[in-house]
Amino acid sequence: MQSIRCKAYAPATAMPAHRHDEPSLCLVVSGRYEETQRGRAVAHGPGHLLYCAAGEPHSQRFAGEGARKLLLRPAPAALEFLAARGALEPGRHVAAPRLAALAREMAAELDARDDCAAMVVEGLVLELLGLFGRSGEERGRAAWLQRVRDYLHEHQAGELALDGVAREVGRHPTHVAREFKRAFGVSVGGYLREIRVQRAERLLDGERASLAQIAIACGFCDQAHMSRVFRALRGTTPAARRRARRD
Repeated sequence: MQSIRCKAYAPATAMPAHRHDEPSLCLVVSGRYEETQRGRAVAHGPGHLLYCAAGEPHSQRFAGEGARKLLLRPAPAALEFLAARGALEPGRHVAAPRLAALAREMAAELDARDDCAAMVVEGLVLELLGLFGRSGEERGRAAWLQRVRDYLHEHQAGELALDGVAREVGRHPTHVAREFKRAFGVSVGGYLREIRVQRAERLLDGERASLAQIAIACGFCDQAHMSRVFRALRGTTPAARRRARRD
């Protein structure tokens, strides 16, 4: 590897559109954020692994708890390995429980700084590259899963049910639920709740609309429903967040 480092990002902050001179991989250790690339915003959390092509503009918006990420710049041989397996499409990202575990293990080894840490990190990075390469080979078989995610983003403000989502991609609901969680490390419902809360955060920070109006705009049944989900995911309420941002 050319380099690997762990970087922390402050809560409730944003990075404007920027580019990197070299291709890189980003693995989320903790926290949550939204990345916009080519006009599409995608929510990311622990265990999400992203590829950023050199010169590709992207912006980021971090949630209330901020985020901690591992930034990797692969050696040329590693990039060739990934490219041969179709893994280096700009903006490509995957998520899995094993990736979340790898993120924690690598961050701990980087913090350890003992004589063995570098060798341990090298082994973990090789596993990471292998998983990312394998996922590239499997991507064609699971293109319909990306359509599921696209559909959730496009219709997050409306009433959504698993049966309806499954019909959109021509799959059985049970199959959709099982494969979505295996691919992305979160259930369909959990993913939908997260992107709705992220949208609510944006509206709370930038709009003068009432909490009830924001709740409906984000696809919640009512203000109380939004408050319950928001507290469960963020540890605070929408009203408390709005007050804190105004103070």
